[in-house]
Amino acid sequence: MASLYKMNHPRRGKAVIINNVNFNTQARLNRRKGSRQDSDSLADCLRGLNFTAEKHEDKTTGEISKIFEKVAAEDHSDADCLVVSLMSHGGKEGISGTDFNRRNFMQLQDERDGNYRSAGVLELSDIIDPFKGDKCPTLVGKPKIFILNACRGDDMDYGVEGPIDQVDSVTSRYTRVQRLPIDADIFVLFSCTEGYTTLRDEISGSYFVQDLCRVFLEYGKTLHLNELVLKVKEMVAARQTVVQGSAHLEFQMPVVLDTLRKLVYFDHKTSITRQPSADITRMIRLFE
Repeated sequence: MASLYKMNHPRRGKAVIINNVNFNTQARLNRRKGSRQDSDSLADCLRGLNFTAEKHEDKTTGEISKIFEKVAAEDHSDADCLVVSLMSHGGKEGISGTDFNRRNFMQLQDERDGNYRSAGVLELSDIIDPFKGDKCPTLVGKPKIFILNACRGDDMDYGVEGPIDQVDSVTSRYTRVQRLPIDADIFVLFSCTEGYTTLRDEISGSYFVQDLCRVFLEYGKTLHLNELVLKVKEMVAARQTVVQGSAHLEFQMPVVLDTLRKLVYFDHKTSITRQPSADITRMIRLFE
């Protein structure tokens, strides 16, 4: 049976939500209309799961990094876990701060310089590294959950026809150790696959965040994190929108980067015996 993370600390933990709506003139990026609906919905959703949510809006890469450094330096000893969400424009190279500079960005692309920080772009490592075990000791062994809502390229997913299928979730065993890998206990949920765009309604917000909130509000206190995200992926993948100026339908597929070692429940404590779902139990037996 899969182990559970200890979730009976005095605090659930902090949820840091950064939403970039407006960008400087050098960015030549559109205002992210509807994104405030996303940040408000996500904050309400996470507060419902007992997180202390703090919202930030329109931050440069430097300001975002300072927020991360400040949170990482805090004492999380009495917290179950941490959630960090960043919502902005983005591309294959990373996620844009409000200081994104298109001219500098294109110059760096021409020079094939792998560091786009000077152009106002945060890479995944800039977001995750401050909270890893070697930088944030009070979060060692605890889930660090990242929710990233941004495009990861310019390609559009037009979908493909195929049979209806059912996907099963599989957990794996692990060996107890005295020391943990620096990269352990990280869960990153991207709004889309690498190279593709993220869909957002200018009034109601992005499909990804709104579906995530619906799932977490309805099932957040009964299912574990992987099951919750599987439902989110199913809902987002089922959505379709007409590409402006064409007859094509566009789709979106969230994806996960996961180094969790145990199951994450947002209501149950480790002192309560919890059985995995029947599907997980069946799949585990196949690998024994």
